[in-house]
Amino acid sequence: MPRTSQIFEFPCANDPARRNFARTIEQGVQLDKVLSRLTDTDLRRKLQENAVEGRSFLWGSRVGQGRNLKIWGRMEEADIVLAYRDSSIVAVARVIGRLRSTELARDVWEGNDPDPFELIYLLAHPQICHVPVAGLNWFFSEPHRSLKRIEDDRIQIVIDRYGSIDDFIAKELTGGALAPVKGTASGENPPPAKEGDSMLEPVINYISDLGFVFEPWQIAAYVTALRTKPFVILAGISGTGKSKLPALVAAGTGAESHSIPVRPDWTDSSEIVGYLDLQGSFRPGVLLEYARRAMDKPDRFFVCLVDEMNIARVEYYFAEVLSRIEDRKRVEGGVGFESKALVDRALGKGDERWGLVRLPPNLALVGSVNMDETTHGFSRKVLDRAFTLELSDVDLGDRSRAAESVSPPAPWPLERWVARALRLPELGVVNAAEEIELGRCIVALTELNRFLVHAQLQVGYRTRDEVVLFVLHAGEWKTGFRTRSGQPVDPLDLALVMKILPRLAGAVTRCGASCGRCWGGLLVARRPPTRRQRTSCAHGTRRDARVCGRGSTRSSRRGFVSCGTV
Repeated sequence: MPRTSQIFEFPCANDPARRNFARTIEQGVQLDKVLSRLTDTDLRRKLQENAVEGRSFLWGSRVGQGRNLKIWGRMEEADIVLAYRDSSIVAVARVIGRLRSTELARDVWEGNDPDPFELIYLLAHPQICHVPVAGLNWFFSEPHRSLKRIEDDRIQIVIDRYGSIDDFIAKELTGGALAPVKGTASGENPPPAKEGDSMLEPVINYISDLGFVFEPWQIAAYVTALRTKPFVILAGISGTGKSKLPALVAAGTGAESHSIPVRPDWTDSSEIVGYLDLQGSFRPGVLLEYARRAMDKPDRFFVCLVDEMNIARVEYYFAEVLSRIEDRKRVEGGVGFESKALVDRALGKGDERWGLVRLPPNLALVGSVNMDETTHGFSRKVLDRAFTLELSDVDLGDRSRAAESVSPPAPWPLERWVARALRLPELGVVNAAEEIELGRCIVALTELNRFLVHAQLQVGYRTRDEVVLFVLHAGEWKTGFRTRSGQPVDPLDLALVMKILPRLAGAVTRCGASCGRCWGGLLVARRPPTRRQRTSCAHGTRRDARVCGRGSTRSSRRGFVSCGTV
């Protein structure tokens, strides 16, 4: 059923607002100026399609005390905005999309305002009018001093009286049909539904039909983590499918997988990246060769499994690669993100081609790890740069048989593996539901940091950005985040487990009480606290520390990190 458009009202009464109204609503802004601040491909396309003679139209609100942010966050494509001035509605337009940008606000409006109009809504061609609101008091309500959303009950009255919002707008405000948002469905329809769910479900079913036992949420979390950041660590007890999952998902999505078995004598990057031999010739490492292969096939996705990753010290042989993962930038004129060259030394004649190899946007790295007496723990440097997914839960009573004939699903396009952004400030426009999820993530992380800071284990901007992006990416295939019995699994819970829990394992030896408070804080952040939890969080009791210690030790034994290494 089509979604009913929302209606928003904004004031433009004072002198600066009148000047800005003339500049960005009546006259419009040069399209190139707006495009220079946009990174979202779909929004750029729609803005270009809706431009009029090379000009685009927009308005913005201040964040203020946060009320505007909440209202702005509810705006969606094809919603309607009304401009209010002098007791009249003076313009009507449909929303193309939203963008939060201080830079664009200062480009198009007045100077270096310390509180800029950064909550921007991009508009289809506005229709200028002058309709006094006195005759429509049943619809409009006082005051008219700030951005507001028209209440649902008033919208329902409009539909009951006029049949549709479009007919109300045409009859009472504009005298004709409102300019639609080009490149989308009709005015009262939402943007097309995402196809993520329809793509992930066949992969989950494909792996199950082959006779392998994974929870749907494990597959969904693995794929989402790999899309958010191309470095995922699979931890857990031996024999749970850590090495098999990357190959199965690759086969189910049309990607190519390759395995690199780590040896315990690796003490530098020679085997991974390469080295100069005694004759001065460059000998490429296995990862460098695989990265070049991926670069030669840019339309196909590649997964490289670094098997038994911690049988040697990861910091010794993987340092250059970890550094390159962090310096990735968007491909100019292309899709995704790529790193600088993996080899940072001058190479001799005939070896120059290896100096051009980088981590391309169609290559992801996965490490499988076991935690026993033969392996090494991970430093926080490594853990902070990866999503750590634990595969330890087993159901030995499951005797599911493989299907006799199993065909792989249709291959995924490369775009399905590409992150929307590397950092939160680069994310661009998010819809109302995503704005809520973003706020939920930040509230949870902020609450956790209150407790982690006492032991200098608090998370920084990188972890914040990766948790938020993971949750937003997860929204594209929500049905995959479930157990085999159909119970939903919250992606935010998984993101916190993958990014926060590995930092805490072993921490009882350094900060037992602080970690006890953190576990209590996690409960507070995720659901309303009980009186006992509030007391526990406030005082960090000895019992909290003991519980945290047992949880940390158990997490270590089950594959997250080694106690004492964090």
